[in-house]
Amino acid sequence: GPAGRGGFTATAMCSVSDEPPTLLVCMNGRSTQAAMFLANRRFCVNVLTHDHMHLAGKFAGATRDMEARYSAARWQTLA
Repeated sequence: GPAGRGGFTATAMCSVSDEPPTLLVCMNGRSTQAAMFLANRRFCVNVLTHDHMHLAGKFAGATRDMEARYSAARWQTLA
């Protein structure tokens, strides 16, 4: 989005409705990511397995540098 790329590890999410497709993901309002997510008005959820614990750790705050977080895996940009 226009505010840039960011990311965080959510420990839970749930489906709210099928029509329209809606997910509930909670983020602490004091998070350094909160303003960016509100400004972008969009997000993508990646569901990880146990094999991705290192990646989840990076996005949970093991590193604050967003480029370092994203360089830990291969990504594709969606339309």
